[in-house]
Amino acid sequence: MTTQMSRLQQYVEVIQQANQIAASTELDALLDKMLGLIISVTNAEAGTLYLYEAATNELVFKVVHGNAASERLV
Repeated sequence: MTTQMSRLQQYVEVIQQANQIAASTELDALLDKMLGLIISVTNAEAGTLYLYEAATNELVFKVVHGNAASERLV
């Protein structure tokens, strides 16, 4: 039963975080919260969101979560 309760608690937390994200009106805050939720749900150590910049036809770093070593590209 404790495993089911733990999983239920995780679902509740995800829903709460999703509601906070839905209430965000500023893009940077929204993307930051989204990445935090994605990292949490996937049990990742870090994550990065890129945005496409049409003027330069490039992807640019927008949000990075994780330690300094994981932020570098190899």
